[in-house]
Amino acid sequence: MLPGGNGGPEGVFLPGANRNQLVRSAALGASPPANSVGRRERGYRDIRQACCSYASQRKAGLVAALALGISLFGSQAAFAQTGGVPGGTTTTTPTTPTAPTGYPQVFPVPGPHTYGDGFGAARSGHTHQGQDIFAACGQPAVSVSRARVKAVSFQKSAGLYILLRYKKLKQDYFYAHMAASSVTKGQIVLPGQQVGLVGETGNASGCHVHFELWVGKWYRGGHPVNPTPFLQNWDSYS
Repeated sequence: MLPGGNGGPEGVFLPGANRNQLVRSAALGASPPANSVGRRERGYRDIRQACCSYASQRKAGLVAALALGISLFGSQAAFAQTGGVPGGTTTTTPTTPTAPTGYPQVFPVPGPHTYGDGFGAARSGHTHQGQDIFAACGQPAVSVSRARVKAVSFQKSAGLYILLRYKKLKQDYFYAHMAASSVTKGQIVLPGQQVGLVGETGNASGCHVHFELWVGKWYRGGHPVNPTPFLQNWDSYS
């Protein structure tokens, strides 16, 4: 029902239209007054225009909402694919080499190598306390396990040496005759992480790593054990 008018089952009556007059005119077969017809037509026209305007506005709103939704979805997809802020760049941090999955310890010289004198070999005034591993000078030597660097130093016979301690297993690992060190005292190293380079410093003939395995602390209550079975085991999968 429009404001100011009369409404009912018979139809819509606009302001100024006399209901009784319209009914009598229809019964006599006469045309309704011109002013009533004109006003009614204008009313229908206004209603159609209002409806069309509302429909157009609603359609425009739906299109705008759809466009916004597509835009937001696209930006979120780009964010998910790049893993960062859209328009930015992502970077990766180099990882430290580690032991093969499931193996907490690895062979100390990962490149080509051969075995030299082993544990117990005769030496002038003493016996050999480790296993010699020959490799090219400058080849990387790595930590056999997770450990803390306890010493990086130089001794006349051992040359440049590195001492690692694996506290959990109560083991010390001694590397001698190194050409260079890649670690510092107190540093934590992981299995497979480079600790130095193979060399022939000190009393050495040919480039190699003299490797010792101690149960307990190196020269502080511990004692060396034959490292060869351990080395051969690590060598089988490293």
